[in-house]
Amino acid sequence: MTDAIPVRLIVEGACSVPSRYVAPEVLAGRGVPCDQKGDIWSLGCTSSQMLFGRRPYESIRNDFHIPFAVARHVAPYSAWDSSDPCHETLQSCLERGASLRASACDVVERLGNPAPASRSGRTQSHG
Repeated sequence: MTDAIPVRLIVEGACSVPSRYVAPEVLAGRGVPCDQKGDIWSLGCTSSQMLFGRRPYESIRNDFHIPFAVARHVAPYSAWDSSDPCHETLQSCLERGASLRASACDVVERLGNPAPASRSGRTQSHG
């Protein structure tokens, strides 16, 4: 069988989005508005794919199965180097619960200063 045509979610006033990059709360379709937390999930998926060369739910070949995997709480990526600040930031973008997910400000702050002085033993010089 050839690769299936990707399933796309259509949001009014927006372009279609591959389901691999859609936040769990949006895929659940329970009247949850598409908001910044959903965008953060998509950012985490997209950034992880660009950095690590693996698309979300890589082991699932048929995009029609993605919503079912999400409903079963399957994570979009299985292995993380949790000691790396970049990985930690991306992981915070992919928290299943929207209320636990990083905000845009959190992501910018973490990526702007990925190794705080208390963790790396270094101090930052501003100037």
